[in-house]
Amino acid sequence: MSTFRPTYTFKEATSQEDVEKCHQIRIQVFVHEQGFPLEDEKDEYDAEAKHFLLTTSDLNVENLAGTDTKAEAEKPKCHDVPIGVIRYVPSKQKLTRLAILPAYRNLGLSRVLVQGLEEYVKNSLQSKGVNWFDIRCHSQLQAIPIYEKLGYIKEGAEFDEEGAPHQLMIHRIKINYFLGTHNEKNRN
Repeated sequence: MSTFRPTYTFKEATSQEDVEKCHQIRIQVFVHEQGFPLEDEKDEYDAEAKHFLLTTSDLNVENLAGTDTKAEAEKPKCHDVPIGVIRYVPSKQKLTRLAILPAYRNLGLSRVLVQGLEEYVKNSLQSKGVNWFDIRCHSQLQAIPIYEKLGYIKEGAEFDEEGAPHQLMIHRIKINYFLGTHNEKNRN
């Protein structure tokens, strides 16, 4: 396993340019790598969804297959290179389209994306007085262990989605917020 750990930025893709970067990573991973149909990649939820982008300025030169790594290492560092994406569909309370470029896998970045999305949802619901919320996802079978480590639980039987087996997974999350300013430790 690589010891490479990129510095990264997790952000909501608010510009059309950033949303397009999200789509490009999704196409590279889901269409070119995994063989899902291109026409299914953008769906009816893209317009309402919140898209999030993970970028880095550190190149993973250990994993750049087919390149001269010494030459790559000597290049000036790039800025904000897109390496991963995740999407949240509020009307479905659903995490979707988690994708990380191959050179940046097995570095804990799935956790970064999922927890970043969960934090976004917590912050948006906290002001509404919500104490608990569920996030759902349709996990590809090979990704189930990743979601389980993050607190997601399998629900129901496996099912087919776009020609591949998937599993519904749900994570119930408590929003920790306090009303008032009292502190138990300071009580007499």
